[in-house]
Amino acid sequence: MIYKIKAGHYGGEYTIGTISRSTSEFWLNKGDEMFKEYIFAVDRDEDFFNIPENHKLNEWHEIDDVMHESTIEFSDGNWFQITNTETDESIYIDFSKIDKNSVVIDNNEMTNAMNSEKAIVFSQSFEKASYEVICYDNEYNECAFTTDMPFDVKKIKNVNVSKWSEILLFISFEYEDYSFSFNPVGDSEVKSMNTWIHNNIFNK
Repeated sequence: MIYKIKAGHYGGEYTIGTISRSTSEFWLNKGDEMFKEYIFAVDRDEDFFNIPENHKLNEWHEIDDVMHESTIEFSDGNWFQITNTETDESIYIDFSKIDKNSVVIDNNEMTNAMNSEKAIVFSQSFEKASYEVICYDNEYNECAFTTDMPFDVKKIKNVNVSKWSEILLFISFEYEDYSFSFNPVGDSEVKSMNTWIHNNIFNK
C-alpha cells in the first residue's frame, strides 16, 4: 500500500531573533502596540518615517537568528489525513492520538534565547493552512511511503517538536523505516499576527 499524508489545520511562521539592548529599550518605551504596528507595517517609510536610523529593524521574518520555522503546531486540534493512493480512501487521525511518550521536545532555541545577552523578539503569523507531509527513506532521500499493513498511529515514533514560547511546533516524526517532515502547501488564511520583545535581560 502506498500512502500520502497531509496535515491540518493550524500552524504558521514562527521566529525568534535578537536585537540590541538600546533598540529594545527604544521600542519598549514606545509601547507594545506601536512596536507591533511597526513590525507588521506594509509601508514603514511612510507610516514610521520618524524612527531613528539606528533603531529601525528588519522585516519581522528576518529577525530570526535564533529560530525560524514554518510548520504546523503540535496540538490536539490538529490532524493527519492519510490517503491510500490505490483505493483513494482516507482516514483522519488527531494529533491527540499520538503516544506522548514518543514525543521529544527540543528546547535548545528557547534556552539560547533566554540566555542571550541581547533582547529577544518573538514573532508569529498564526495561520489556517494545509501541510504536505514529505516522506524520506533511511538515507534521507524523498520517496513514496509504502507499507504492507494498514496505517497504525501506534507506529508513529521519534516525534520531534520544538518549543516556541509556550507553543510546540511539529518538526518531524518517524514511521517504520521512514522519516517525515512538513511543508505548507496552497494558500493559507492568516488568523493573527503577534510579536513582542522579551526583556529578561533587564532583570539580570
